[in-house]
Order: sequence, then C-alpha cells, then structure tokens
Amino acid sequence: MLRVLALLLITPCCQALPAMADWLQSPTLLAEKTRVPLHYDQLVQPLEASAEPQRIIDLQGWLRLTPGPVANIRLYGDSEPAPAAQQLPTMRSRWLFDKQGLSLSVDDGLQEPKTGHWDYVIGHGRYWTLPEEQGLYVVAPLHLVEKNQNCVHNGVVAMRLPFTSGKGHFYYQITSETCAYFKADLWGTGELDWQPKLLADATDKLKAYRQRQASKLPGISIEQFHDRYPQADMDALLLKGAVAAEDISQLGWVMDNAHVRAACPSRSGDYPFCEQLLLPSFSTAKSFIAGNGLMYLEHRYPGLKDVKVSALVSQCTAPSWQQVSLLDLLNMRSGHYLSDTYMTDEGAAHSQRFFNAVTHEDKVGYACKQFPKQAAAGERFVYQSSQTYLLGTALQQFVWEQMGSKQSLIKDVIEDGLYRDLALSPIARYHRHSEGGVPFFGYGSLMYNSDLVAIARFTQAQRQAEQPRLDSAMLAQALPQGTGYSGHHTGEGQLGYANGYWALEVTQSLECNKPTWLAFMSGYGGVTVAFLPDNRLFYYFSDGHVYRWLAAVKALHALAPLCQSNTESRS
Repeated sequence: MLRVLALLLITPCCQALPAMADWLQSPTLLAEKTRVPLHYDQLVQPLEASAEPQRIIDLQGWLRLTPGPVANIRLYGDSEPAPAAQQLPTMRSRWLFDKQGLSLSVDDGLQEPKTGHWDYVIGHGRYWTLPEEQGLYVVAPLHLVEKNQNCVHNGVVAMRLPFTSGKGHFYYQITSETCAYFKADLWGTGELDWQPKLLADATDKLKAYRQRQASKLPGISIEQFHDRYPQADMDALLLKGAVAAEDISQLGWVMDNAHVRAACPSRSGDYPFCEQLLLPSFSTAKSFIAGNGLMYLEHRYPGLKDVKVSALVSQCTAPSWQQVSLLDLLNMRSGHYLSDTYMTDEGAAHSQRFFNAVTHEDKVGYACKQFPKQAAAGERFVYQSSQTYLLGTALQQFVWEQMGSKQSLIKDVIEDGLYRDLALSPIARYHRHSEGGVPFFGYGSLMYNSDLVAIARFTQAQRQAEQPRLDSAMLAQALPQGTGYSGHHTGEGQLGYANGYWALEVTQSLECNKPTWLAFMSGYGGVTVAFLPDNRLFYYFSDGHVYRWLAAVKALHALAPLCQSNTESRS
C-alpha cells in the first residue's frame, strides 16, 4: 500500500466537477437524483469546460462493482419485459490512472460471467480529483452484450474512488443500443470495493493503448468536414429522412485520408465516449471474418475453397452434401433450403433454434439437417447464416488438422495472421464461439469504429498489395473495381453476393457511363459498410431495419466522382 501511495502527486487546483461527483456521497441523495436516467452533462464534464486534471501518477488497483438486485428499466417500441435483463452481473476490473487524466481499463476486452443475461465491457474513461484529497471521481464506458448473441447496449458507469482501500457507491446507466428487438434504458446504483495495488501488466497495457491511438486514421468532426466542403449535402450524408435519427448508433465515412465521424446519439444526449461506442458486427462478419478468412486460407493453401464440406464436417456426410464445396457455403449456394424466396429461411421461426443454440452439436445439427437439397450446389442463392457456420466449422477442422489441435481459426489464423499489423483493439480480437470451440463465423464479432475502418481499409488495399494476403481472384469478385461485376447475382434487383460481400449496381443512380457496382458489408437491423473508389468508405450502424444509404453515396459522388458520368463522357 505504501508503495502505491508514494506514487501520488497532488497539485492544488480547482475544477468544475459533474453533479454526480457530489451525489455519490449520499445514497439517499443518489436515489433521489436518479429516479430517471440522467443527461450525460450531469455525469461527464466536457473537456473544454473543466480545468486541467490534478496530477495523479500511476495510481493502480482492483475494482469490484456489485449492482443493486434489480435495475430500473424503461422499454421502447415493441420491446417486451425481460426480467433477466434487469439483473446486471458483478463486474470486476483493474485500473491505471495516468497524469493526463486517462482512466485506463486494464481489462478492456469482453468479460463473460458464467451465468446471467449479460456479458460486459468496461472501457477507458476520465477522472477528476476530488477536493481535500478525498480521491477520484471516475466515469467510464460501460457496455452490456447479450450472452450468446450479438446485440450491444451502451452507457457509462460513474464512481468515487478513495486513494486508499475502501468501499463506496457507483451509478450506471444504459441509454442507447444497436439491437432491433430490445430497446431499453437500464439504470441503477450499487456498491464498489476498491483496492489500490500495483499491476504487473499495467505499463504494457498503457503502451499498447497509446500505440493503438497513434495508429488510427486521423479523425475530423462533421463540422470540420463541412468547413472543407461547404457545398456538401450534409442532410444526405447524415441520412436525414432516410433512417430515423433515434435508430442510428453511429455513422461516418472516410475521404481524403480522414475519418469523418458524426456524434453518437443516445436518449441522454450525445454519448461522451463516441470513439468507444461498442458496435456489433452482426452479419458484416460474413465479409471480414468468413469471406476474408477463406480468401486468406485459399491464398496459403490453393484449392481449399473447392474442398467438399463432407470431408471436414462429420455431421454433413449425407449424399446431398458431398458435392457442396466450402466456396458454395461462403456464397450461400449450398442447394439446401426450404424456400428460395429472399430471406425467408433466415427469418423463419425455426431459425431461432440455430441462433439460440448454445452447443456446437445443436448448431451444426440444424445446419446439416434442417434444409433438404433442392438444387445443385453453386446454382441458387439462398441466404442462411447456418451455411456460414458450417464454413467456420469446416475451416476450424482444417486448422486443427493442419496446424495442431490447440490452434484457433479466429485468434491464430485471422487475428494473429491475416490482421496481425492492424493494431486492433482487444475487443475487436474477440469473436463468439459455441460450446465446443467453433466460431459463429457469420456474426458474433465486436468492434469500435477505428477497428472497422482499419479492417475495411486493409481489405481495400489488398487489391493493389505487392504481397497480398487474400486470394486475388476471389477478392476481385468480392470487391469490384472500376466497371463490371464478375460476382454472382442474387436474383433480387441489382444485388450481387460474392465471397461474403454484397454488391449493388449504381450505374443509373450515379449516372455512370459504364456499368458500375459498389461492394458493401451488411448486418442485421440496419448496418452497412460501403466500399467506394479511391479507398473511400461510408458506414452506419442502426437498428430500425432500414437499409437506405444510396443518397449518402450520391452526396460523396457529387464532391468527388465515383465513376465517369454520362455528362462527362459527352463533354
């Protein structure tokens, strides 16, 4: 203890403290002030409105947060009461407080309690020193992630920590989400136990955090972008009139080698840790995990994509599966389905048996046996997440056979192999697995916006890479360049789907003089990541089941053409 306290250096100064810093001193006052969720201004003081934090050098320690027995809840839309969701887990975390005012969450990956409804993430926050050496007031991101699923609910935790060991109170609230079927505010209080202690890995964690911050693409605000491009149609870029504002979690684009980020709205004002708003992959994982994963292994092991699923998945050895290749699974063309009407199998009631299954045997049993063979492999597009799960099962088995029984397809092959240079956050290195060690593969990843941009730009750069990591022929189909499309048409309008990536023909919409297609990733509820020429991107995460983003692409096209127009060709 003496060693920890010897590292404290407190300089006298006065600071503006958020209101919650005082309320946490009195359980009675805290209960009175938190009958409804608070505006974030009452929890986190804007950086420009507070004085320089008092100097705290390398205070470290362990923290346990024990929420009250039942969270307050307020439901929105068609969300149904969920008593289990009101039971938050006991949360444990380790902290380092540096002299710049950073509260570094040493355990910033997904924490998975063995029981309960929620997994959780506690992110990096801010602190203020309290007067008269009372300790610290700390606010940090708190994210709840539904167990065995991909929905994410975002909020904050606020607490007072003494400089010495001690107990106290904390407040939490969750007032935004990316989750179409459960929209709710959750808020409440609890007791904390703080134990200052030097952490063996804290310095390395801080160094890694700073390296990740330095590696991010430079970011600018919406206002700064508008200053650069006053002629820009900002309403179109912000999807106004296209997607309901209350359904948008995060939105941005990459242009001129800058990451333009809109604020992160919530029902409590703009989220104060927008860079750390946790985003669910949903089915965008079918692109950057499943698609890129098979393209990476195909580059290393030519011919793997043509291996039959029955050779690697013991549950799929029936004759109907013996002509289905791994590439067929990636392209949603196994020939096994109940209905070939667009998204009918994926949205059917029976699909919940797959999505809710916990064990590998239940998931793979559904994937192999639910759908009869109705077409030859490779012919008809029928979207089913269970096909991507089968692909993950087959590739994990291949990895075990080729690289050893302890090797993980996600960690050792994709994260430490394919994406090894990207300085991704710890949370982006996580992926859901079933009991049995098989990755969900088609959904189940988490990320921050900087992770998303890093992975998308890496994928774009692979098209011209001198030493590519992805199979070039497969990538050319997935991400068309210039004009034309060599991928597979889905039979639904101007949509294509190839090697885990969607594509949309925009020839008429952008008035291009040649057939032009844009690749994009898509996820449940209203998630789109569009790949544009010149290494540009546009993305948004929402949960109102609305996929309308072409107006934003037109607005970017007006600023810097994405194709040669008919007008230009006649001039």
